[in-house]
Amino acid sequence: MSDATSMLQGELPKDSPLRRLVEQGLPTSISNLSPSSKFVQTSIAIPLRPGLHIHSIIGNKGQRPLEDPRCSDGVVPYASAHLDGVESEFVVPSGHGAHEHPEAVAEIRRILHKHLASLD
Repeated sequence: MSDATSMLQGELPKDSPLRRLVEQGLPTSISNLSPSSKFVQTSIAIPLRPGLHIHSIIGNKGQRPLEDPRCSDGVVPYASAHLDGVESEFVVPSGHGAHEHPEAVAEIRRILHKHLASLD
């Protein structure tokens, strides 16, 4: 029987890596949103691959200065959303759905056209 089947039946072998994971407490999507989660800490420690084109679009709901600790899209603080080393960062006067804002859509189009032109 596989570990997955055993887990669903509540019977995991004592030496199973999956059992150890379950006993430690499986991370949830909510716990993985915390800046202190192992997933987040591991993710931010991974260096960005050289040559990879990374762009960032961030909402600033209150249009506060970026240095203001209260600068946020209403859910994620700017300080958490900001990534060092990206090719471009575009801050939109928007809430958490910044990708839907007309300025963000125009920025996405600009980025796509720029990269399309670089392929020629």
